[in-house]
Amino acid sequence: MSEQQRNNLSIAGIGTAVGGIYGNVRVDGACRMNGALECTIFTVNGNCKVSGALAAQEASVNGMVSVQGSVQAERLWIGGNANFKGTLDCQELQVNGRLVVDGSVHAEQIKVNGRLKAGSDIQCEHFAAEGGFDITGLLNAGRIEIIVNHRSEVSEIGGEQISVMRKGGVSLLKQLFGGKDAGLTASLIEGDDVHLEHTEARTVRGSRVRIGPGCRIGVVEYKEELTLDPQASVGRTVQH
Repeated sequence: MSEQQRNNLSIAGIGTAVGGIYGNVRVDGACRMNGALECTIFTVNGNCKVSGALAAQEASVNGMVSVQGSVQAERLWIGGNANFKGTLDCQELQVNGRLVVDGSVHAEQIKVNGRLKAGSDIQCEHFAAEGGFDITGLLNAGRIEIIVNHRSEVSEIGGEQISVMRKGGVSLLKQLFGGKDAGLTASLIEGDDVHLEHTEARTVRGSRVRIGPGCRIGVVEYKEELTLDPQASVGRTVQH
């Protein structure tokens, strides 16, 4: 079906719609979409539940979205709360709100300012996070840039350039109410150039490795260069 033949769909109140192929889909109220949905632009400012898969060129979520199947999009922006039961495939993903994906995530670029939770692996070219994330599987990317403003956990990290740094000191909320400070926890971190701060990991492997302040590492394995900050705790080091 050509773009000219696609009908638009707009929900302003409370309603139910049949899935199918549309042009622009906009939900400002509350809507249940029965079946898979394919559209050009998907915009949700209210509450939308999709009982099947979702495919869109551009998707923007300012309200709440639940998708029972997999999601495909060229550009996906999450400003509200989204929950995907299947996998997520997209070119550009930006999370300013909260996104939960039960399956794996494949993308070119991922930027996290809010909170991202994945039940499986995440694979992309560039992963940048100033928000928090919880990844059950492997985070694999060519370039990984993490600013630790929150607590984040991942099973394993693999990439060419990996940077985990903190900007600023202890947050005001932590000073007032206590609790764990911001940092990253992983079982294994492996890359070519690895620079870590405020990271806990059992094993870190790399060609050029820099372990900065606030790190607690069990074993560091490196090939060419290793730099250890006096405020870091490292069990042992091995040069290959």
